[in-house]
Amino acid sequence: TWGQIQIKKSNNMRKQLTALALVLCLVSSTFAALPGASSSQFSQFVQLERTPFGRSLLTTLEVHLKTNEPVQHLLTQLQAMASSLAEEQAISDSTHSEYQGRCEADITQLQAEIVAAETAKQEASDQLNIDEPRLAFLIAERERLQTEIRSTEEYIVQLHRTRAEEKAQFEQRILELNDAITLFTEARKIVERVSDQYAPENAALLEKSNSLGVAKGGNAFAQVSAKLSKLNLKRKGINALAKVLAQVMSRAERLANQQIVTRILGLFDELTSSLNQAAVDERRNEEAKIKAYHEQVEVNTKKLNDLNIELNNTEYEIHATQQRIVLNRQKLQEAIRTLQEKNSQLSHRKTECNDELVSYNEQTAKRTEERDIIAQVIEIISNKVNLLREYSQQRS
Repeated sequence: TWGQIQIKKSNNMRKQLTALALVLCLVSSTFAALPGASSSQFSQFVQLERTPFGRSLLTTLEVHLKTNEPVQHLLTQLQAMASSLAEEQAISDSTHSEYQGRCEADITQLQAEIVAAETAKQEASDQLNIDEPRLAFLIAERERLQTEIRSTEEYIVQLHRTRAEEKAQFEQRILELNDAITLFTEARKIVERVSDQYAPENAALLEKSNSLGVAKGGNAFAQVSAKLSKLNLKRKGINALAKVLAQVMSRAERLANQQIVTRILGLFDELTSSLNQAAVDERRNEEAKIKAYHEQVEVNTKKLNDLNIELNNTEYEIHATQQRIVLNRQKLQEAIRTLQEKNSQLSHRKTECNDELVSYNEQTAKRTEERDIIAQVIEIISNKVNLLREYSQQRS
């Protein structure tokens, strides 16, 4: 700092001048104050009396004149003092210029660092204003995707479950249809066989028989009739026809009527055809359901894969955004600390530089004043010794 700057005097002349200045100060305190002379010829002396340094030099001259010693020795000392002040001023000017140059460089550097910290602070704040709302949106998006993934997974599971149930129902219906077709086919054969027994050409044979064949035929009718009466295909018309056939077949003697037999056989053919068509329809419907099932599974599996990819991307972006937020929060805090430090340093440095400038100006003004006074005293010694003697007498 400027307060630590000291100018070292390296020659004996400077030491002598310092000692002389002390003597002048001591001696000056023993003399009277400014005299009341108002003559214009003493105006220069009056002006010198108004400053402590000028009054000290005048007092020194008076003391010297009373000793009757040559004034050349005093003149030499004053000239040396003036030279010393000029050297000191030159050193002070150089030191001041160098110091203020460093001040300007330091202040410029600190101001640049403050601007950089302000920029970093603004950039971090702007990025946080973008990333923090973005993070909230991404977290909500992740929850939405997770919910949709669970829903899609559940839907796919439900598709598999429904397909299994539909397959089981299809197989059960086909089994029932096949059983009914087999039953009707068997009943038709029995009707044909038993109706032949009741044909006119076999009537005499039937009367002579022990009715064994009819008994057997009646047994077969009873069994088929029981099966037909219990048949339940859940199809409109088929169950009703089956029950009618069961009632017709419950009395085998009706089969002696050829028209009834023809009608019964026609009904059997109609029912068997309907059942075969129903089986074809069931298989066609089953194939359509299988196709729709595979399409739905494929579509939802693709959807599930896309959702998982989107979820992974969202998770990655959440992680990256969280890292950016942490980093920019650190940058923001660091920028705030830097601004506080640099502003404090700038204020302190400006104070130091201003203090040095004030001190320099004060010292320069003081040296300028002293050099002017010394110059006047030298002029007095050189040209106005007699006038000084007269002024001294009045002053005394």
